[in-house]
Amino acid sequence: MQISDYMPIKITIIIPVHNTEKYLCRCLDSILAQTFTDFECILVDDFSKDNSVEICESYAKKDNRIILLKNTENIGTSLTRQKGLRCAKGEYIQFVDSDDYIEKDMLEKMYNKASAENLDIVFCDFITHQESRNIYWSADINNKSKIEIIKQIGVKINSVTASSWNKIIKKHIFDNVVFSNTSYAEDKYTSLQTTYYAEKMGHINAAFYHYVINSDSSCNNAKHSLKRKIEHFENYKLVVEFLTEKYGKDIELFEPELSDGVNSLKIEIIFDRKVRTIININELYQVANKRIFSKTWKAKITTKILFYMVIYGFPSACAILDMCIFARKILKKQ
Repeated sequence: MQISDYMPIKITIIIPVHNTEKYLCRCLDSILAQTFTDFECILVDDFSKDNSVEICESYAKKDNRIILLKNTENIGTSLTRQKGLRCAKGEYIQFVDSDDYIEKDMLEKMYNKASAENLDIVFCDFITHQESRNIYWSADINNKSKIEIIKQIGVKINSVTASSWNKIIKKHIFDNVVFSNTSYAEDKYTSLQTTYYAEKMGHINAAFYHYVINSDSSCNNAKHSLKRKIEHFENYKLVVEFLTEKYGKDIELFEPELSDGVNSLKIEIIFDRKVRTIININELYQVANKRIFSKTWKAKITTKILFYMVIYGFPSACAILDMCIFARKILKKQ
């Protein structure tokens, strides 16, 4: 065994892989191009059906810092990351999605800041790429209280900073983290927990991460819409349960963002008849029902009235809602 085998690793990169052969080489090339070399990269293939495994194997042969694990069935991104985490030896954890890529100095800049300031989490900005449109997103958390950061990351429905991949996180933080069993909007629940357990956090005002939105991704596939909405509900339910457990009556500190988020999610569900028959939306944070007509929740008044009628069981409320949905579909076709 070499002396280097005894040396602690500074960063473990964990990459879940599932049917991303078109993008995987770009991702892995960006890892191997890092100016920071003291890392291990754990690839966890989540039962891919394309040539992803073969690509992973070729890179593992090319560089001994790359480790390949294989799932015997498809278990989803969240549990696949957890599997990689169990084998991680790094002081810090960096998640990367296999269809994304990172700047060559990401690990160096992130680790140097984390080490110099003894930070549990370091955030960076990122760029989303969708066809010809690129958008720069800031994940700035500086000068914000822990409550404000949790609101930003774990509570707001459409938060861009909830993702797990635009940050490095001290490995010991994950000792307390419970991973979701589902893989849509699961980052919000994970990031909420890591933020809660972190004592010191920092931010670098630079976009080191490139998030690629692929039209062929399952997250953007209409066939998965029903499953996605159910999983979104279940993961946001975990968020509410976590906040309730940790803050008790002080959960009011997260208002109005929490109620606004809950109501936006419930609206998405009641406007989908299939999902509405599966999920009882009343079981999720009933306090939000009292805030339906709040000015902070940006929804049309007709939508709020329909929501109010369904929530409180007005006679024929669902029938009226379905007629409105049908009318909207007819108008769109014209």
